[in-house]
Amino acid sequence: MGHLRSQVGRLSGKLLAIRVWLITRKSSGLILASLALMSSCAKGSLPLKRTVVRPEQIEQPQKDQGTADIKQQSCSLQSHTDWQHFLEAYAHDDRWGKTCEQDCDTQYVQFVQQRIQSTFTACADVLHADPILTSCTANFRSFVSSWLQLHAANSYGFSLSNDQYHQSQEATDKPLGMMTVPPELITALPERSQVEHVARKQGWKYLTHVSAIRGTRTMIYIPDSSSQFDRWLLINYDHDPNRVDTHSDIAFLAVQKQSRSGQKLSRFPLRFRDYHVSQSSAGYQLSLSKDFSGKCFACHPSGVRPLIDIITPQTSAKPVSGESDFAMDDAAPAPDGFARRRLNEFNSILASYGLPDWEGMVAPETLGPALGGAQGCTNCHDGKRRGALSIVTSWPHIEQKIAGELSMPPQRRLTRLVEKRLMHPDDFSAEDAATLAAGIELQTQTQRAFAAERLPALAAWLTEHRCD
Repeated sequence: MGHLRSQVGRLSGKLLAIRVWLITRKSSGLILASLALMSSCAKGSLPLKRTVVRPEQIEQPQKDQGTADIKQQSCSLQSHTDWQHFLEAYAHDDRWGKTCEQDCDTQYVQFVQQRIQSTFTACADVLHADPILTSCTANFRSFVSSWLQLHAANSYGFSLSNDQYHQSQEATDKPLGMMTVPPELITALPERSQVEHVARKQGWKYLTHVSAIRGTRTMIYIPDSSSQFDRWLLINYDHDPNRVDTHSDIAFLAVQKQSRSGQKLSRFPLRFRDYHVSQSSAGYQLSLSKDFSGKCFACHPSGVRPLIDIITPQTSAKPVSGESDFAMDDAAPAPDGFARRRLNEFNSILASYGLPDWEGMVAPETLGPALGGAQGCTNCHDGKRRGALSIVTSWPHIEQKIAGELSMPPQRRLTRLVEKRLMHPDDFSAEDAATLAAGIELQTQTQRAFAAERLPALAAWLTEHRCD
């Protein structure tokens, strides 16, 4: 879960608190190795090898000419050869590969607007009149439009502005209360113990665990009594694992399962919000930011994300009201293995939603080819069962899943070794250490192979149909 700007703003160069230290192996010269569970949206961790772009291939950006001037430009590209050269020059720019979960490259965004999109706009009549040009530029034209949408400033990355996006979530055709954070939980802030107490009392299942973003978080599942929607609240503890920071953010997801009239939906719309935490003399409040610019789709191409399938010392949960093993006493210990049961239950619920209905606010099919075929990713991330991984999918997220969590492609044996080292270090043998070290190396190689595929695959797709 959780794709969001304020959650990733302080991530640059940081690792989560968990590190798995492997056993010393003097004979090989390996002193130690570590597994870092990294942020899914860490700024500045994009390991791209830059391609030298020659000046004669890519023009330098000029000052913003404005929409009116762009429309008045004449089309300078008339021949099929001119268009082929144009597409090839811009398709191979490695700046397409920089994802912008936190900060987009505004200079390159302006460059794309002024030098690529403006050309397509000025030459619209030429392209429309020639079937060959219509076909050979189709991929590039649709890609640029969607890419700019996903790199817009002060936007979730969808086709609506932040205000419009928030308003659409509470339109008259949407279920009542779907986007409402229960006031009992707001009142419980900032203490984690009080948040968990309220969840247990209200019968809202929760899990406190290591966040894929940073630090520790409590994830609370709040289903609607009439089954029209599910709400998920993600409360992060950035510095103190037992207390919410003032001026931090709380992520909120809503999955709509039925229409307002009660008709079951075949695909479930997924809606995101980030609430800003503030404090006044009246207590804690949550507010929506109009300037939010985290790109939800970049981290959530498949919709909701499964939780990290590793039990750590931070993982905890207790039965809530309505469950058979619920105890009124907050101090009562949880049943043995209960945190694992809750984690598995949550992942089953999250998986049941399937690929979301993006409601036309993002067009995944225009974002380039599905990546990771050679690594087995497209066996699941095929755009049908799970969202395809494209050039705009958060690179730090992919990096984390492959080489950080060791979870993609699924590697249960390795993740269980990570868990064993964390939870039962006395039982972690030299053989376990060697197996984990070898697994980390293989996953790192997979990550590097995936990285090497991204830009060439995009360029091939953008120029799939020749103009000349």
